[in-house]
Amino acid sequence: MMLPLHTKISLSLSLTLALAAAGTLGLSAAAPAFAATAKPAAGKPAASKPAAKAPAKPAAAKPTNSSTGGPLLLGKFNDWYAYSNGSGASQYCYILSQPKSVQPEDPSRHDTAFFLISSWPGKDVTHEPSIVPGYAYKDETAPRVTIGADKFDFFSRNDKEGKGGGWLKETPEEQRLIATMKNGSQMSITGTSSKGVPTNDTYSLAGISAALQKMDAACK
Repeated sequence: MMLPLHTKISLSLSLTLALAAAGTLGLSAAAPAFAATAKPAAGKPAASKPAAKAPAKPAAAKPTNSSTGGPLLLGKFNDWYAYSNGSGASQYCYILSQPKSVQPEDPSRHDTAFFLISSWPGKDVTHEPSIVPGYAYKDETAPRVTIGADKFDFFSRNDKEGKGGGWLKETPEEQRLIATMKNGSQMSITGTSSKGVPTNDTYSLAGISAALQKMDAACK
């Protein structure tokens, strides 16, 4: 179902991510506090809309079951993790990965940069890609995802706390990006921070097809 941009319900990138030291990416659990908000309208400021909160590392974090209020780890698929949370109309699912490299090198961004693909069946949201860069974007700049010769320009927003998020404008572009990711081996994401620093993050696409399949089976 295609919804107009101004009414499409998205899985907001207002995140609280719980990370633990396990697996290739150091991820054993992720607990995002998603808010059911309209996707920010491209080209218009949305200061009141949360974009992305930086992840936090608890002393101990384990995969939890959504029935107890936490996310359920559906599985790790090479460089991607799949999760489900909630039930019924409030259920949402997502897959995520972190960059293999960030440029310029910044150790803190290895823990705060993410790429997510989210689905919320009760809100007619399916496979919505989102960028969490780990910093605030420079105003009116467009993050870009590149996979081989294919390029995808996102629009960016920052929340009141200065955390950035990026989204695609149209559903067909979301679908094209997902198909390209499934056929690729790696992708790069470029952006510009509020300080004017250009960044280039590299992500592995190994395991994304299996992670999407697992997510889709859990969120119907």
